[in-house]
Amino acid sequence: MYAFIMKSRLIIKFLLLAASGVLIGHLINLDIEKWHTLGRDLFLTHQGQRFDRDMANPGTGVGLLVFCAVFSLGLGALYEGAAYAGDRLIMHLNRDKDPCTRGS
Repeated sequence: MYAFIMKSRLIIKFLLLAASGVLIGHLINLDIEKWHTLGRDLFLTHQGQRFDRDMANPGTGVGLLVFCAVFSLGLGALYEGAAYAGDRLIMHLNRDKDPCTRGS
């Protein structure tokens, strides 16, 4: 039973990673489609404004580092929480199929 539990945990984590990749790829594709629809001139205007705002006068970057650290911690917690919930779901579904736990 232990080997099955470990395999199910790996499968759930793999599926979560694959779903995360699909979601990120979809978001990137939506952004590309948006700029394709709006056109080259609007894209270049947007990038010029972004450069003027963020890159022409860069700050120390401490705020960005703190934000990225907190974001990474939150993303990791979300991922592990989803993996834990999936693991509990698999365990609950397989408990009904296990002849050792039937009737308990």
